[in-house]
Amino acid sequence: MRTFDASEAIALVATTATQLDYLARVGLIQPRVPASRRGVSRKFDARNLLELATAAELIDAGISVVDVKRALDCIAENWTRVIDRRQKDLVLGLFRLARSPKRTDPLPQLVPAKDLGELANTGYTIVAAVPISNFVRTIEKGTGERLS
Repeated sequence: MRTFDASEAIALVATTATQLDYLARVGLIQPRVPASRRGVSRKFDARNLLELATAAELIDAGISVVDVKRALDCIAENWTRVIDRRQKDLVLGLFRLARSPKRTDPLPQLVPAKDLGELANTGYTIVAAVPISNFVRTIEKGTGERLS
C-alpha cells in the first residue's frame, strides 16, 4: 500500500499544512505511519486522504470536532458502501430532526445525493453534506490507486 508524506497529502486533498496539523492534533486524522521520532515524517494512506478531505470540508463548514469525529466514524462503519463503485453519488450528510428540540447534535448518514431533497421534505434539516463519491474518485485519480 502506497503512503504519502504530509506535503503530498496536502496537495492531493487541497488543504493546508495548518489544517492537517490541527486535524491530527485533535485526533481526527491518524497517519497510517506516525512520526516515530524527530526527522521522520508522518505517512498517510489513501483512506487517510479521504478522512482528511471529509474532515477539512466539515471543519470549513463550521461543524464541531465532536460531530466531525462522528461523521468519520460513520464512514469507517460503512466503508464497503463508501468504496463501492456502483455508489456513484454517495453523500455524507449531517442531519438534524427539525421537530426534535431535545436532540441538537446532527446525525451522520450516508445517502444518495438524490435523496437529500426528500429528507429535507420529511422534517430533517441538512446541516452539512459532503460528496463522498466525488472525494473517492478524486483521491483514486490523484494517487493512481483504488481505495480498498
